[in-house]
Amino acid sequence: MRHLFHATTVALSLACIVAPPPAMAYDPGFMLRLADGPSHGTPPVCEFCDISGADLSNRHMDLTNADLQHAIFFKANLRGVILRGAHLQEADLNNADLTGADLSGADLRGAQLSQTIWTDGHTCAWGSVGVCK
Repeated sequence: MRHLFHATTVALSLACIVAPPPAMAYDPGFMLRLADGPSHGTPPVCEFCDISGADLSNRHMDLTNADLQHAIFFKANLRGVILRGAHLQEADLNNADLTGADLSGADLRGAQLSQTIWTDGHTCAWGSVGVCK
């Protein structure tokens, strides 16, 4: 029994080391504060945050060069949001609406884009990763 307890403790310890930090809970005002613009010349940062289902359209949001790696935008409305040069690596954009969004220069490596409504209004194919197919 002692060996089983030790093995379980080691496994749990290793899981805690390699697990990503928990996603930040959605705060309705967070993205608005984030979009207020760069603070002291630095782009906004929202790594691992969860913005699932948020409606960020029609807010004139400029997230140029924002660090949004691993962020969760599942079913978020990002219509018209400026994401020029944004770091969206490994972000979950499944089922998000990007109609009219500016993604020029954005890094989408590993971003999940299944059923995402792309900037031109067409829907990305199931299983699209990094590139809308």
